[in-house]
Amino acid sequence: KENPLMDKHATPWTWSDRAGEWTASDGTVSKSYPGKLQQQAIGKRTARKNPYRFDKDKHARIAVRRVEIGRASTGFGNARDIRTLFDQVKDRQASRLTQGMHSRQDLFLFTRADLLGPEVTVEAVRRGQAYQELMGMHG
Repeated sequence: KENPLMDKHATPWTWSDRAGEWTASDGTVSKSYPGKLQQQAIGKRTARKNPYRFDKDKHARIAVRRVEIGRASTGFGNARDIRTLFDQVKDRQASRLTQGMHSRQDLFLFTRADLLGPEVTVEAVRRGQAYQELMGMHG
């Protein structure tokens, strides 16, 4: 397998797995790469810009901290739990976007409600089944 790279003098070097050495275009041979690897140029070709935005960064931090709380639990998987969070956020966003008019930019915007779920109000708690059961207890 050959992988051409350039050193600081723009001399192309090629790695040969078979020979286990670097060869310059002028025939010079070296066991180690004589220049600096140009990682920035390589990275620019493969890097993709993240299209998603948050209305406030603090809501994203709170959502991730909620995932971190689960670290102590059995079966915690960081990547799996982050993926689950991302899926939930996208589902909430999709529900929000289907309820009204939106711009193209809204397709990549995550709001507080998308990241953290619906806001809990006193009225919503009082209507909840658990609250009703609690209020029905005596003693």
